[in-house]
Amino acid sequence: MKRRTHLVDPKLERARQMFERWRTQRRKRGPVPEDLWQSAVALARQYGVCRVSRELRLNYERLRARVKAPAPSPRAMRPAFVEVEVPQPPWTGECAIDIENARGQRITLRIKGHNGPELVAALGKVFFDHA
Repeated sequence: MKRRTHLVDPKLERARQMFERWRTQRRKRGPVPEDLWQSAVALARQYGVCRVSRELRLNYERLRARVKAPAPSPRAMRPAFVEVEVPQPPWTGECAIDIENARGQRITLRIKGHNGPELVAALGKVFFDHA
């Protein structure tokens, strides 16, 4: 019987190490982080779902479904932080505003040197549009 050997691609090995690091550092069972899924999907498109699922110890059907799924829209990839710059008016007061949406997501707005409901409304709209 012939023995099969295959070379491990550095990209595949790097992904395997990232998955192993994640598995050893997590405290409880939970979903695979999205960035790890994205790297697995990219590798599966290059090397095939079977090989990548075996090398990375992933569920074959879940990986296959992600490979077949359409690419996420830019709206689906939301920023974790949104910075909004506004000109400084002469007012030097300070306030903090806590906002929570229906999904339980929260944002705290700390405003120094700005006044006016327009600013608060604009910042709240940015948060709810990206939440």
